[in-house]
Amino acid sequence: MRFDARSFEGQPLQLLLARVRAGDIDRILGEARRQMAPRPRGVVRTRGAADQPTVDLMPAMEGAAVVDSPLPPDHPPVQIPRVTLVEWIGAGAEGIVYLGIAEQTGRNVAVKLVRQDAGATRSSAVREALICAKLQHPNIVRVLTVELLPPWWVIIMELVKGCTLSTAAVSQRDKPVFGQLSDALCLLSARGIVHRDVKPANVILRDANRSPVLIDFGLAVDLGAAEWMPDSTQGTPIFMAPDALRGNKPEPSWDWYSLGITVAEVLLGMRFCGKYSSLTYTDLAALKLTGAFDREVRQALRELEDAELSSWCAALTDSGSPEREKAIRQACHWQ
Repeated sequence: MRFDARSFEGQPLQLLLARVRAGDIDRILGEARRQMAPRPRGVVRTRGAADQPTVDLMPAMEGAAVVDSPLPPDHPPVQIPRVTLVEWIGAGAEGIVYLGIAEQTGRNVAVKLVRQDAGATRSSAVREALICAKLQHPNIVRVLTVELLPPWWVIIMELVKGCTLSTAAVSQRDKPVFGQLSDALCLLSARGIVHRDVKPANVILRDANRSPVLIDFGLAVDLGAAEWMPDSTQGTPIFMAPDALRGNKPEPSWDWYSLGITVAEVLLGMRFCGKYSSLTYTDLAALKLTGAFDREVRQALRELEDAELSSWCAALTDSGSPEREKAIRQACHWQ
């Protein structure tokens, strides 16, 4: 039976000793120290959840949950060239994550290990990393290396320290943040990549300078390389464009719509995530496909004092608006 230090909390010493065999005490104490030792915290991230907790040290990648590792945290399964592994961060469905230091630069990095034989999980994680590696932009999480060291795929990414838009204090004065995100989406559009999951939980504000970083490309599609299989269930319904809910082929306009809803939500206090959190996927999709949801959002945007910001968000959420292209160009100047 696996030892869990939490199961012993508050119990008398005599009872603890009675529960273990003398020969197991050293092993149990060692395991207890590893479980209770402070370590950088990751995020338990459920794809599709609209809101996520703030963290102090966050690996900018999917699946970095602080859970029991399938391998001893202090015994990495592979030696990583040019990187010193410092500490185990966590493990998730897509692999194991370590905190590392790049030997050339001295910078902290997140090192993700995915087994070569992990099937769909492997292909998803590696595909995500390869897409990110094509995108060199200050407001997109950087993938530094994707390398196969059998039997592991090694993905080295920058480690982003900050909190997500879903929990950060953001106001109408933060137009440069929205402008930088717009500039990042312009690069995605130019490269034929659709993120498909732009939302507050997938944008981190750096602690150092409050610049935004778009993360989690797990659902991203490279239009120039992928054959599209219709699937309207991938994403977060509140932030998904109506055409995405219909299962149409991805288009860059989907990300612009999601950005409009994202900015509206953070400026309006996550109003719609709270209001519609109890709806089923089917009911929320129906509300969006009729246009009722978008009309409600645009009505609420009139409450903003900044008329330029209000009209910008409204244009992004209205696929039929002649002002949409102008709005896209406009925000890139909010630097």
